[in-house]
Amino acid sequence: MRSTEAVRQILRERDATAQAGFNSESIPDGTMADEPILSMDGEPHRLQRSKIARYFAPKTVAARYRGLMESRADALVAEMVAAGRARLDDVSLRYSTEVAAKVIGLTDSRIDRMARHLERLFDQPSFDPASSEPEGRIASIVRQLRGSVPMLWFYLWDVRPAIRERRKAPQEDVISRLLKEGYGIPAILIECVTYGAAGMATTRELISMATLHLLRDDALRARYVQADEPERYAILHEILRLEPIVGHL
Repeated sequence: MRSTEAVRQILRERDATAQAGFNSESIPDGTMADEPILSMDGEPHRLQRSKIARYFAPKTVAARYRGLMESRADALVAEMVAAGRARLDDVSLRYSTEVAAKVIGLTDSRIDRMARHLERLFDQPSFDPASSEPEGRIASIVRQLRGSVPMLWFYLWDVRPAIRERRKAPQEDVISRLLKEGYGIPAILIECVTYGAAGMATTRELISMATLHLLRDDALRARYVQADEPERYAILHEILRLEPIVGHL
């Protein structure tokens, strides 16, 4: 179904739909004492989302992270100019990972290694538990291993060190808040994956797509370079409308 009105109606029926994504629909209810936002629905989901949303609010990002965002962008551009070449997907992954990691609290491990952990974690085949297609025993084991191994590395190398440091010295970030609310390790891990996807994978895609549009269209690039901030935002919003990060509901 490709009707805009049908999609709008589904999105507005928030209490008649259930969360999905990252195979969250296949996690049985009550598996974890602290339910992560990925598997929440209805009012609990809205309440938890409102608590975390302030860390990603535009005013908060501008006040706390604008300096980091600008300095890292300048540094990466300088690297590309010095090298004379670069892979756009690699550069955008490094940039988005470093900025989002600061907001989430994943700052106690190597950014480049964490970026690769997340990339492998997100590169998983989708699984529909309601599918009528039979899945062989070996295929099932392989699918589970492919999903669990990257998750294990992400926890051991990135999430666990951050949790350990924030137990000793809480900061103004997502992990510190989850610890304050008594969340256990499994729930915090899933929350880090969720916000990792929201803050890293999607940002990387937007940066890559916007850059491709600007490189291919000389007139658009000239307009963007000369524009003030509101007009630049308008251009980026139009690119995002034409090339939505989530293109399938």
